[in-house]
Amino acid sequence: MLIQLDKSIEQDLFRNLHNLNENSLEVRAINNLAIAYRNGWHIIIGPLRILKLIKNLEHIDKSTKLVFDELINDYTFQKSYKDLVEEFILVKGLDGEPKRIENENETSYYYEAPLNYFNIVTRCFRSTLLCEDESDYDFYNKLVKKYIKENKEISGVDICFSSSNGGGVNAYKALERGINESRNPILAIADSDMKYPNSSEGQTLKKLKQKENQYMSTNIIEVYPLQVRAKENLIPPSLYLLGTGNSYKNHLKKLELIEKLNSEQLLYFNIKDGYKVKHFKDLRFMEYYKNIFLEVDDLISCSIEEIDKKTDDDEIVVNGAKGIVEKFTYYFLENGIEQELQSKKRLSNPSPQLLSVISEMEAILEKKENLFNNLPEYILEVILDLCKKIISWGCSKGNTYGTLGA
Repeated sequence: MLIQLDKSIEQDLFRNLHNLNENSLEVRAINNLAIAYRNGWHIIIGPLRILKLIKNLEHIDKSTKLVFDELINDYTFQKSYKDLVEEFILVKGLDGEPKRIENENETSYYYEAPLNYFNIVTRCFRSTLLCEDESDYDFYNKLVKKYIKENKEISGVDICFSSSNGGGVNAYKALERGINESRNPILAIADSDMKYPNSSEGQTLKKLKQKENQYMSTNIIEVYPLQVRAKENLIPPSLYLLGTGNSYKNHLKKLELIEKLNSEQLLYFNIKDGYKVKHFKDLRFMEYYKNIFLEVDDLISCSIEEIDKKTDDDEIVVNGAKGIVEKFTYYFLENGIEQELQSKKRLSNPSPQLLSVISEMEAILEKKENLFNNLPEYILEVILDLCKKIISWGCSKGNTYGTLGA
């Protein structure tokens, strides 16, 4: 995360200068912030006068002096780091608790934390990315790294998180545990579980928001609801068809028709689990989705009229596509396509059919290289907002030990 030292720190340090020693809270906090920078946990910026003042403090560690020497040399890049983020931590004052500061338009905010808050090193640990399960963390992490790689305006920046597995509906317990144990920055991402526009949010998200409201006044935390039903809805079916091998191919072709007919419905469609008979008894559900059930052939296993006659509410009538995000992650965000392409190219005496497959895979590889340029408009801003949020909370310059001569 971006940690910005406020100019007021200069007066605070000067006022206490004669009382400082190796065990002073201020000195310990500064040493801890330097540790965070050295390990690539956070980015630190601040006015040049503050950076020089801290570098020349008598009682800070030698390694801390090296860090602030590098920050001074890196000063000209500060604006580029600040432009990357929406949320950041402003270190202001010496004592107290962190607080969330709303900007004037109340559409964004940042955090203020006093310097001495960081005298406990765990509070300087890398931000935690709390997700509902490990596969969610893996997907978000690799999606953002792909975004950074494709975005030429972002150079010299990485993301650094520790993962926390929320365990679905118990995610709020993981959030509370992180707050009580380490108090490092925590970004929790949760599915909205919204069935259609203006429907209620899922229990996992509701409980996370309750904990956020309980602790947000004194902690650096945020709960970020996906602007779609679930992570499966972040990827359009047209890209799933390219990046998941042959899994669910026929079903995905049907979902691709929805993408062409009314792509907004894909923001809420239950791609992962599909639908059961009981869902068709929800009048608002039918009002929102009935047109695609009528227009997309074989999307449901029977006619709508026949569903009304079924007695087993739990009978599945629209298929789901479990595990599809994990397959997409392997093919598009890892090197799955490259590996399969190389294995086919190594085959001797390829048939015309195999050569055609190789040609198709090479075309897919080109789309993979420019993934974000190939996202349809209906989902582009949703994914960009997610990526920017994650970068704000996890931005890092990577491990800097080598550049510091340590």
